[in-house]
Amino acid sequence: MRVPALPTVSRPSGSRRACRGLTLVELMVSLVLGLVITLAIMTAYLSSSRAAQVADAVARMHDDATAVLALLRTQIRMAGNNPERPLRAAAAARNPVYAGPGVTKFAIRGCDGVFDNLAAAAKIDDLTCPSPGNAPDSLAITYEADPFNTAAIDGGAVPLDCAGFPLDALIAAINVYDPVSNIPAPANFQFYFSESRFYVATGSDGVPRLMCRGNGASSEPAIVAENVEDFQIAYGLLSPTAAPGSSAVAGYLPAAAMATQAELLALSEPDRWSKVASVRICLLLRSPAEVVHDADSAKYVDCSGALVAAPDLRLRRAFRATVAVRGRT
Repeated sequence: MRVPALPTVSRPSGSRRACRGLTLVELMVSLVLGLVITLAIMTAYLSSSRAAQVADAVARMHDDATAVLALLRTQIRMAGNNPERPLRAAAAARNPVYAGPGVTKFAIRGCDGVFDNLAAAAKIDDLTCPSPGNAPDSLAITYEADPFNTAAIDGGAVPLDCAGFPLDALIAAINVYDPVSNIPAPANFQFYFSESRFYVATGSDGVPRLMCRGNGASSEPAIVAENVEDFQIAYGLLSPTAAPGSSAVAGYLPAAAMATQAELLALSEPDRWSKVASVRICLLLRSPAEVVHDADSAKYVDCSGALVAAPDLRLRRAFRATVAVRGRT
């Protein structure tokens, strides 16, 4: 018996190729292209992210420096503030902050470095300085405080020191004119005296901070700003030929030179510091975190004007201001 032939099944042309998978070469090319695209996207993201971090760090440093310099300007301008009061006898026109025995003989005083006895000194007159070095400077400022030139509590009656603590009231017997007899007679007056000591200290966490220690009810210092690495000060001295009441500055000296400058040697220390007509400040701030990508980008110009290699990848900027001592009397 004859077996019939099986029908022939026709296949579409190219079906073999259609069922075939990718070759190894095609797969590798696809992977490489995918990796290149992914790498490009990641690079763009990281670049934009780092640029945003740098911009944020710069903005934060500028904000901190602006706030700190505003505070220092206010304090320095008030140094020596001790206004005349109405209805006082001529010899007692001012509260006894600086005149006569007074509270202190200094309106402003500084050190190249941090005061040796910063916490122990009872008042600005007792502060002592270390040997000059490269450490951040320190600055002490005094003035007669009232509810109008400082923050205050108790309904605005009690002024606060730079750390936010209430100042102790001082009492003085002062001759005032009787409005009826127009004859001076002693009366007790209450006044306040503020002393602010600014310096840089590094905490146990390694963060350098600008601090202020006041003379209020507590001796605890307050943080003015974090990440302040340097605080350099120069003092503008009155020209020897300046007319009375003039603020013409002959030049600027560091604190250590106040004791060695030839024109000042014949003066007592309080009289030397009374010649200060302006203060030149430099603050060196750093970013809280490392934000630049290499050591060259981290280089900065310090307070002396020198280009310095940074010890890490943080940003650093120096901020400067010159402030007149308006409270000089």
